[in-house]
Amino acid sequence: MNDNEFFKKMVRYIPGRLTIGILNFLPIILLTKLLEPEQYGQYKIVFIACTFIMIFSTSWISQAIIRFWHSFIDKKILYTTATLATLIINIVTFSIIFIINLFWQLIDNYLLVAAMLLFFSSPVFNLNTSIYRNMELLKKFNQVEFIRIFGNIIGILVLVPMFNIYGALVGIGISFFIVNLLSWGNFHKFLSIKKENIEFKTLKELFVYGFPLVLTMFSSVIISSSDQFLLGVFQGSVQVGIYAANYDILEKMLLFLNSVFMLATTPKLIKIYDKSGVKEARNFNSFIFEIFISLFLPLAFFIILNDKLFISTLTDKNYYYGRSLIVLITLSMLINIVNMYMIKGLTVIKNTKVIAKLYLIATVVNIVLNIILIPKFSLYGAIIATLVCYIALLAFSVTATKNHRVLTIKYKNSLTQIFVYLICFLLVDEFFNYTQKIWVSLLLFPVIFTLINITNIKKTKTFLKGN
Repeated sequence: MNDNEFFKKMVRYIPGRLTIGILNFLPIILLTKLLEPEQYGQYKIVFIACTFIMIFSTSWISQAIIRFWHSFIDKKILYTTATLATLIINIVTFSIIFIINLFWQLIDNYLLVAAMLLFFSSPVFNLNTSIYRNMELLKKFNQVEFIRIFGNIIGILVLVPMFNIYGALVGIGISFFIVNLLSWGNFHKFLSIKKENIEFKTLKELFVYGFPLVLTMFSSVIISSSDQFLLGVFQGSVQVGIYAANYDILEKMLLFLNSVFMLATTPKLIKIYDKSGVKEARNFNSFIFEIFISLFLPLAFFIILNDKLFISTLTDKNYYYGRSLIVLITLSMLINIVNMYMIKGLTVIKNTKVIAKLYLIATVVNIVLNIILIPKFSLYGAIIATLVCYIALLAFSVTATKNHRVLTIKYKNSLTQIFVYLICFLLVDEFFNYTQKIWVSLLLFPVIFTLINITNIKKTKTFLKGN
């Protein structure tokens, strides 16, 4: 597939992702309307704990599939081995946790049972969506995401009023389970449970490549979630709920935009690197990043300018205090996203061990800062620790990718955009009231975006033609 065909697919793919992004807000809105901050905080802590366990147990398989799918000759061996390993490891992991909990009662048994569907369904979903991306079945990828979110919404509406956080966890698990059943029609041709299709050699290759990425994912989740755990330890579940709700809303808005580009383009980047080398991969990745940053900046300034409207509309009034964190959360997410594009160079050359080391160092920095800052500064201490950690991680990544960098940032262009949007932000904030800001910014920011990026139209056309 040439660049022109790929970007045509992207154009068809993006509207679907935007619809999914809008729908993705609904579960958070519903949960924050139906649950008090203390209950939402408890739900987040349990959900993060489940995520930690699943990362270590099976996420290395879905991560490795992304890199190995195109180059692996016998897809039936790869998919059968990966799927069976995922299911068996999940059964063993959950059984061990259940037995331990019977003796030590680390968690409420009902809560553990509620999380069971999530344990078994989510890893298979991640495996299947990795293959959708590799096969560039972007329409199918959008469809399964839409069904998952819609199922989650129905689960929340039906189960949460009756069972509180138990219903929230069961609803998520059911939505993953339904999507996995529907995906069977696309992947059953790759699954053949025969002895010759199950290779421990293949599983070992997936493990060697994928497990360092597990350490990376685990560290990444700690960086973004340890503040919530430690807030619970030092400040209580109410503070966790307020912080998590505001963080989740910003994450759905800003990291979703990044996922539109990242999820669809990473398999393409790997193919370009394998075929044409690091220079062409750098050109492609830098071009995608340039498009992303031109969209991210107006969205970020728009959200910050209208933070009162967003938080008061999307959550209950009990969560409103956390809106003062929005600027710091937005800045930390931007730095994190830049780092994601930076370390792609290590991903494409399969040097995942270095990525793992970078994230492990950043994790230690994050935990230490959280322990120091949260008792003194509460919510602000948590987000400051996260921001400093992402800055340190970016600095480490710049050094580590020196010889394999697939990102060139046009600093002058990016800083110019930031300056222009900042001036507009300050003027609108100064001269317009609460209700006027949203209408003025809705009109002004698209005009500024067009004027800033109009000079790139010719370059974009040339890139799409492959010249």
